[in-house]
Amino acid sequence: MDIRKAFEIIRNSILRMAGKDPVSPTPSLESLARRLSTPLVPPAEPADVPKFLEPRMRPAVILRRSGLPVRGNHPARSFFGGLPRLPPELSWPVIDVHEGTASPMFIAQIDLAEAPLPPDTPMPRSGTLFIFYDASNDAPNDDEAVVLYHPCAGNEFPERPPTHSVQFWLDGGWQWLEPSDDPPRGIGFKYPIEFVAFTSYCDYVGAENYNPLDPIETPDARELLLNELEEKLAHERVEPWPGYFHEAVKAAGSQWLFVWGVILHSARGVYHEIDTIYDFKLRNQPPEVLAELARLKEIAASWVQRAREHAISEPCDLQTQKEYDQVWKSLEAAAQALQRKKFYLDIRKYPASATHLVCNLCATESEDALARIPESFRKCLEAEARWDFQKDPRRLTRPRAIHQMLGYGESVQSGPLEHDSDVLLFQMKGDVGLEWFQNIGCVLQLWITPEALAKREFGKVRMGLECD
Repeated sequence: MDIRKAFEIIRNSILRMAGKDPVSPTPSLESLARRLSTPLVPPAEPADVPKFLEPRMRPAVILRRSGLPVRGNHPARSFFGGLPRLPPELSWPVIDVHEGTASPMFIAQIDLAEAPLPPDTPMPRSGTLFIFYDASNDAPNDDEAVVLYHPCAGNEFPERPPTHSVQFWLDGGWQWLEPSDDPPRGIGFKYPIEFVAFTSYCDYVGAENYNPLDPIETPDARELLLNELEEKLAHERVEPWPGYFHEAVKAAGSQWLFVWGVILHSARGVYHEIDTIYDFKLRNQPPEVLAELARLKEIAASWVQRAREHAISEPCDLQTQKEYDQVWKSLEAAAQALQRKKFYLDIRKYPASATHLVCNLCATESEDALARIPESFRKCLEAEARWDFQKDPRRLTRPRAIHQMLGYGESVQSGPLEHDSDVLLFQMKGDVGLEWFQNIGCVLQLWITPEALAKREFGKVRMGLECD
């Protein structure tokens, strides 16, 4: 019902109760009713975008990675991880660390000719960006990312390995890997990138043209983004939504041990977990706790030795699957028993993390090895590289892996507001599918001023890492 009509009904009812005849509303009541009838947010015009959103939107580009990685010789020109295709005149960056010097981790290469850049962007329309980041620091300074630019195409030169050890921080990933492993520590898997043009909406107060005296609410930028993605990419919807990868591994029963590599790396994870316990945590433990840790470490070592006799992608027979599955359950029960004795040993993550690693290793080995990955695992890994379209009223929608160029960027804290007049060169969201940046509450953003971008001064890029 119209508020002014409701006002009139209430006012006339009160007059009748007082024994008076209804009269026309006074100008002051009419003005109040009119103001109450005016919505705080102007109604949407019959157009694609409401006018009140126009000053709060910018064109942007989403960087979509593949669900499974590819081999290093894959012809992708834009990709996350792997090794950069640096031209001879550019060197892999070197940074100072407390041990001396090291190389930052290579995280992305972007061939700008492949990106659907908006018409008025100051970004170069050709050439390649090479992005490096010191992933060993969870509280970095704003100069701990390096962006190199060259006018070459992304496939013009061969891959370039680092000349120094790589500084990195595995955020929930495969800590037990060594430099001799494939992939070695600090070198991520290679994920080709596709690009999607989309509209970026400001999700903070203080943007250009924003008037705090106007009754305009901050739009739900995530919901607007998901609506646009759903419209453009509805054909990619995964039904039913498979959930997170660790849920698929748990539901697989003993089938999570589909190849010998899963046994190898889950056992290596347990061995590493115990082997790297700090001495001060062991110093005052009773003998029975120390003996139990030694027993669990010995069990893990025996399975590592047994698994090394087989290829990573060699199928694991049903009998061995059942045997190791029972061994794993006994390891988890032993870890829980230690916890009741006030010693915390958490090995619950290793089935999912080891299985994820081995899925990646199979995908980069051969077509035959790729075909051995269970369908439920592949489905989850593909879904985690896309977006959650479901509209569950019990919770907010959860956009995942929104890696981005240009636009406003996502406000985890105050970074986008502080850089409102700068250009968002690159944004990387926490991504459960990437071994070095799995915290989905974090966002890494690289900013550059329009003046520096126009002069191609990428050495002036400033970085922000924010977590909720």
